[in-house]
Amino acid sequence: MAYGHRKAPPVPQFFISYFSAHLVLAKSVFSIDDVLPVGKIPTNSTNHSSLVNSTNTEKVSWTSTKDLAKVMPADTLHEIDMWNGHSGHMLLIINEILSLKHDAQALRHQSSDLSTPQLAVQEKHAAIADKITTLEASLATTTQIIPVSLYKDRTSAESRHGFRLLKSTSEAYRLAAYLLLSEAVSPRFLGYTPASTQSIEQLRDSAQRAQYVDRIFHLASYVVSSVDHLPISWPLWPLFIASCCCSRDEETRTRALEIFGSAREKAPYENIPRAQTLVELLWKRRDMQTESDNSVRIGRFEWESAMESLGWQTSFA
Repeated sequence: MAYGHRKAPPVPQFFISYFSAHLVLAKSVFSIDDVLPVGKIPTNSTNHSSLVNSTNTEKVSWTSTKDLAKVMPADTLHEIDMWNGHSGHMLLIINEILSLKHDAQALRHQSSDLSTPQLAVQEKHAAIADKITTLEASLATTTQIIPVSLYKDRTSAESRHGFRLLKSTSEAYRLAAYLLLSEAVSPRFLGYTPASTQSIEQLRDSAQRAQYVDRIFHLASYVVSSVDHLPISWPLWPLFIASCCCSRDEETRTRALEIFGSAREKAPYENIPRAQTLVELLWKRRDMQTESDNSVRIGRFEWESAMESLGWQTSFA
């Protein structure tokens, strides 16, 4: 999180960090896999000249967790990025959660294809179950740490305050990722009811979900109330996810709107009112629904259809 007058990172590093984070978070609200082309990069290159002249290439995709990991420095993977508010490792976890969108849609095509062996469908079910278990465990155990480069200033009150804001923001992202995963394991999203496992039961626990929503609201409110002007890395995405996953009671919704309102007073960012508009539309649609309206939406989150009704297009902002 960019506080004070710290020296900006090199442009390439900042660009990759910024683009990667916005790309992944955009995937949670837009279907962007077909928007970005798959590129090619040279392989087996040891120096600049061989990089230019190499004839060996491999396909890379910005939507792939494997390829995203290649542009992240391994030695700082668990450090909180000041400009994004979360670690590179957390971003990879979120990206992997979002890969369940493709898994669910691929399974639907397999299941509807009469030529697909039943064993292949069962194997896909097992692979999805293993991924969910791994992701739930990763979110429970991952650690996001203050960048080592900032520790030289840890004695000042301003630095300690900045550390608390960084930790609060990164924790909000972790909890929001958990809520996102809990949405992705629902039968409406997957297209089937997954077999009950300890991880699935944890993710379905409504009391725990409510606790995480409450905690995200607390963390987001703390960040907003602790600064005069919001940094670009304030936890808008966690606030958005928590608001989409919160209960229907008026007190909880009012609390979310108050945080959005306070944030709008402290920053001119266009995405704040847009996020609030989408949240309020989602609540309205949800209130008007009956049980029969809860149709299956394989590989899609509930807020995606609400966004489509607004006519909004893909935007990495």
